[in-house]
Amino acid sequence: MKAGQSKSLQEAVEEYQRRYGRKPPRGFDHWWEYAQERGIVLIDEFDTIHKDLEPFWGLSPAQIEARRTELLQMANSDHLLRLTIRNGSLFQGFSEALPDMNITINMYDQPMGFVSWEERQRLIDADRKGIYDEEIPPSLESLSAGPGMGFEDLREACPPESSVRIYHQDLSGEVVYPLEEAATAGYRLPLEQGGFVFDVKAASDVCTNPNLRNQHGNYIHPELRVPMKRNRLYPIFSWSRYHASSDITIPTNYRWQYGPADLSEWEDMRGAMAWRGSLTGMYADTADVLKSQRHRLMVHIQDRTGLTDVVVKNATRGEYEVQKMPKSNGAAWMDVGVIERDWHRKSATTALVNKLITPSSRMDNQERSQFKMLLDIDGWGWSARYRELLRTSSAVVKASVFHEAISDWLVPWYHYIPINYDYIDLYSVLLYFFGTEAATGTGTPQPAHDDELRAMAERSREWAESQLGLEQQKVYMYRLCLEWGRITSGDRDAMTYEE
Repeated sequence: MKAGQSKSLQEAVEEYQRRYGRKPPRGFDHWWEYAQERGIVLIDEFDTIHKDLEPFWGLSPAQIEARRTELLQMANSDHLLRLTIRNGSLFQGFSEALPDMNITINMYDQPMGFVSWEERQRLIDADRKGIYDEEIPPSLESLSAGPGMGFEDLREACPPESSVRIYHQDLSGEVVYPLEEAATAGYRLPLEQGGFVFDVKAASDVCTNPNLRNQHGNYIHPELRVPMKRNRLYPIFSWSRYHASSDITIPTNYRWQYGPADLSEWEDMRGAMAWRGSLTGMYADTADVLKSQRHRLMVHIQDRTGLTDVVVKNATRGEYEVQKMPKSNGAAWMDVGVIERDWHRKSATTALVNKLITPSSRMDNQERSQFKMLLDIDGWGWSARYRELLRTSSAVVKASVFHEAISDWLVPWYHYIPINYDYIDLYSVLLYFFGTEAATGTGTPQPAHDDELRAMAERSREWAESQLGLEQQKVYMYRLCLEWGRITSGDRDAMTYEE
């Protein structure tokens, strides 16, 4: 990946044209110098920006501004930040090179942009034809959707042939989605091989993993209810997006530590995984809350009775196979807990949650830094602590449905450990890296793979320090603003880079 990156401005321009079929925006040469000064390694890897902005090329600048104004009038202005760039103001260090533009930032944790796959393609096709398409016909403006901005809207953003678009209603009128057989899911190994994730994007996208419908709180019972027209492309900048949503992704320096990270000597660290958090992600209005990501995790790991499937290496044949292991073995590998159970609104379900989930004591950063593995899972939205964890001495285990500005700059199984959103592989991951002298279900002790875990932790820390800091996030924002300035300019041709 590193070896194939452009080594000169000319190569970068040619690569841009090869990938996106058009010339870069005006100011691309200054952006290149800015990025070089900040040591950007993956100089060509800004596909997220292209994907986010591609449908806006099918709208005229006037249409984009009209929709931005419409959004501000309809939505809750307390959760929309309006930024205006005039005469190179606002962003220190590079804004003097930017054209005038307006940006509206979504201050909610959750993404809020939803348009159907058909509408997105209609706008992309309009751009390819060299025209600005007309406004959306009234028949397309409203999709059949449930309350909130959630799964029912997002489903429409998937290609028509995707399994998540195929559904039926049961006798009660409830919409039922076809769930892929777990053993044949196209994003992970077969269950008899551990079910480890090999395609993180597919695993975290509802279009290719419909199982997420019943695994994430935002899909089960969406809380974000923004008064805006369905199936209408709005210029919304968000800290993250779902893979199929239409938000424009922007980086953030929230919770970024500017000083030294909390580092520990590997030999002194405990061979276990740590996590502390609250039961965010879904309100406990119904028992369905136990399906949501954090509640489900806690029920899964606090139940120490019975057996669980794990992948082990057969001592006789030297092959990996699935065996049964007592769930109680996990106690040695995990210090995972919630510090608050009932911080949100009360309901009859709260008592059930309190019965099933036992709270844990708080854990400060110093205590956390003593663990070789740290878990990061979704709450209401994107993870504010992700980059912070990558800077520590620990390896990071990640389960998320959100795509961030830094997502394409991180390589799974190289910089971090991806796990399934149903946690089916969690115990196998822990067993592989930490090992056990105790016998598994068939009496097979397992060696630890401590050197592999340590190497991953070192790679992620070095990468986060050099490529995911504030200066590198500015490079991303600079590039995004150049692109947005061209799209919203009255003369897009004049805002195109010429050598």
